[in-house]
Amino acid sequence: MGASVCSSSRSIGSAGWGSVCSGTATSIRRATWGSAAAGAHWWVEDAVWRATGAIAAGSVWWSTTVARNTASAFWGSGCAVVPATSVHGGARECSAIQASGLARASTTTMSAGMQPMPGGMLPNALGQGMPSTPSMPYSPHAGAQVSTPSKIDPNQIPRPMPEMSVVIFETRQGGQAAVPPAASSEFIVKDTGNCNPRLMRCTLNQIPCTGDILTTSAMPLALMVQPFALPHPSEEPIQLVDFGGMGPIRCSRCKAYINPFMRFIDQGKHFVCNLCGFSNDTPREYLCNLGPDGRRRDADDRPELCRGTVEFIASKEFLVRDPMPAVYFFLIDVSMNAIQTGATAAACSAISQALSDLPEGPRTMVGIATFDSAIHFYSLKRDQQQPLMLIVPDIQDVYTPLQTDLILPISECRENLEQLLESIPNMFENNRVADSAFGAAMKASFLAMKSTGGKLLMFQSVLPSVGIGSLSAREAEGRSNISTGDKEAHKLLQPVDKTLKTMALEFAEYQVCVDVFLTTQSYVDISSISVVPSTTGGRVYHYYPFSALSDPAKLFNDLRWNFSRPQGFEAVMRVRCSQGLQVQDYSGNFCRRVPTDIDLPAIDSDKTIMVTFKHDDKLQENSECAFQCALLYTTVYGQRRIRVINLSLSCTNVLSNLFRYADLETQFTYVVKQALIKCVGLRTDGRLDDRSYWVSTVSSISVLLAIPLVFPRMIALHDLASRSDDDSLIPNPLTLNINPATLEQIFGVSSLAGVPNQLVLEQYDNELSRKVNEVVNEIRRQRCSYLRLRLCKHGDPSGDFFRSLLVEDKAPGGLSYVEFLEPQKKLISDDDTPKGMEQVLSKALIEMALGDLLQIFQDFAIF
Repeated sequence: MGASVCSSSRSIGSAGWGSVCSGTATSIRRATWGSAAAGAHWWVEDAVWRATGAIAAGSVWWSTTVARNTASAFWGSGCAVVPATSVHGGARECSAIQASGLARASTTTMSAGMQPMPGGMLPNALGQGMPSTPSMPYSPHAGAQVSTPSKIDPNQIPRPMPEMSVVIFETRQGGQAAVPPAASSEFIVKDTGNCNPRLMRCTLNQIPCTGDILTTSAMPLALMVQPFALPHPSEEPIQLVDFGGMGPIRCSRCKAYINPFMRFIDQGKHFVCNLCGFSNDTPREYLCNLGPDGRRRDADDRPELCRGTVEFIASKEFLVRDPMPAVYFFLIDVSMNAIQTGATAAACSAISQALSDLPEGPRTMVGIATFDSAIHFYSLKRDQQQPLMLIVPDIQDVYTPLQTDLILPISECRENLEQLLESIPNMFENNRVADSAFGAAMKASFLAMKSTGGKLLMFQSVLPSVGIGSLSAREAEGRSNISTGDKEAHKLLQPVDKTLKTMALEFAEYQVCVDVFLTTQSYVDISSISVVPSTTGGRVYHYYPFSALSDPAKLFNDLRWNFSRPQGFEAVMRVRCSQGLQVQDYSGNFCRRVPTDIDLPAIDSDKTIMVTFKHDDKLQENSECAFQCALLYTTVYGQRRIRVINLSLSCTNVLSNLFRYADLETQFTYVVKQALIKCVGLRTDGRLDDRSYWVSTVSSISVLLAIPLVFPRMIALHDLASRSDDDSLIPNPLTLNINPATLEQIFGVSSLAGVPNQLVLEQYDNELSRKVNEVVNEIRRQRCSYLRLRLCKHGDPSGDFFRSLLVEDKAPGGLSYVEFLEPQKKLISDDDTPKGMEQVLSKALIEMALGDLLQIFQDFAIF
């Protein structure tokens, strides 16, 4: 299912729209819009994400009125552009972008027994597939007409076009790698030798034979590796292979694992490594005769010889110690601000409700502590009538009391833990301590976990102000200094010192992963705090400004997905490639102590590692270049496994083939990561914390979630109740005012005057409310995140933020999308020879996709 919205003409009364989402629960239908003169009642999912903090991460917005000539819309953050009408050159110009539609909207995707909060929706639980959004091939709007030969018609410029059907994708066809479908499309993979592209995909689907060709193309050669990516529900699970005591078959030279591209010779007595070319002896236990085609006769019966992705049970050689238990340690801020804003109560409630989603079994262990200017540990032993508080007042040289009693199997302490979580908000109700010993509390909790490893989940509300790792408020300094030059801007987006980085490296060494939940209403210096999660394989969750009304539901759902998503512990990952290439760099949330491997105290289905490559020799044309990712990890149930992901691609000396088989979405994700991490030309009107948050988040974002950063979805909701699930959506021209009956059905009020900007979407007993909730829940499910719902009313400051996100329109100090493309068109027109056309087109594509994109991000206020 899918939908798109095309640019209108300049005529207000004759705006020509393409197709839009019907907004129904089960289908998105095409429609033709009559007028775009007035706008209201739109959903826009995943509107522009901004490191400037123009909007908060993970929101869905409802705009009720229009400001001046700009059509209002429902809109959501976490992604990119939602163009609407704007004033430009004295004429009204409407330029909406095409957007992908919802695949399905249904609240039945929750696990059995789940009770959603009002208007809430949980991401899929462990083992459930997460359907992708529809395919978005990049082509002009079908049937659009060019208005004049000298100007670019907005209807003709490239935008994502949704596919209306599910794609069945075989990873290899006719003995060659198949070009994968768009990451944002809905597809079902049949693994026939290469890996599922959800797990690993390359920026180029044909590999240049030399570094010179790659340099000429100016395109990156990189892999996006997401080892635990959620599969489609209809896909076969990854096969588990057990070689017993001898362990997986490997190349004796480069240590690559056996895979479908290793070639057996000499009646199967030897096999040639597809990565290094070395001829290995086949173990006696693994011998098998070859068929007439040179393949082993049992190849189709052995997953490691016919599947691009397999898991091996690790033998003793991979075990330096017994697998660590699954430990979850909760650390809660109880300072005055956290208590007064309701953040402490929200954290305790979320933990208590999410405990049932922790892995079952005796290996699951828990611990808890609270902190303000001191650290309070709790003994949860079953034989105690109530939890025992143990206070650590020293926040400079911290220690852990009664280490053996602080972390216990959840089966032995759950009752005491739930009792404690219920009483903590009351225990500290009158707390007047405003300071926060964040660093000291984190260090002390680590000492308690040092022998077990596991996940440390921290709930923080204020700037760390005392003890080791204390920070100062750099926000005021940043406001005055950030415009003085790039170096100053870059400095303010870096950690203030090395204290927390040093702690993070120690945490990673002992397999402790840190996730930080920032429930704050003020500056907390995320650029310094985020170094701990990013080094230990965790992430930052940012709730700003924290609302006790709407954010507890999001906090609970985020924590629940943190527990239930596919994940592994104490992991080590290495990517190998064919001779002629070498790994240049890794990027993501991990610790890297040696050049070849990265350490991941924890890794989950939401984390992506970017691996870049460079040539160190020439590849042979018409041969294949192989990539292999090996991830050694411990399951939540204590089994040590090796997940091996293989990808083999053709090599080419033809420059045009690189462009023809380039993966635009993967290249775009590469550019986004490089832009946020390396570009220091950031805007000066945004909060430092918001910009630092996005730098941290995007470093591990997947290709699937990077695309909605710039391609939003607009879904009309105001008349859903009048249409059946199978009807096309052909609304009447929109008016500037909202029907009070619509407000009553959706929000339960006839006027928005008293409705807060952040609210929880209730479900009322009417068809429109039901369908609106289904659409919102489906969006949240697809994004694996409980997106906030925000209300944008007339005169609200968020209206300015919304208009700044209309990136196809001309923005102050920047170009419109059409103006950006005009120079590229001129370059092509100036040289009409076939060779010249190819070179100029290549140059234009390169500049547009890789070079100028960094600048256009800045111009369009994405920073």
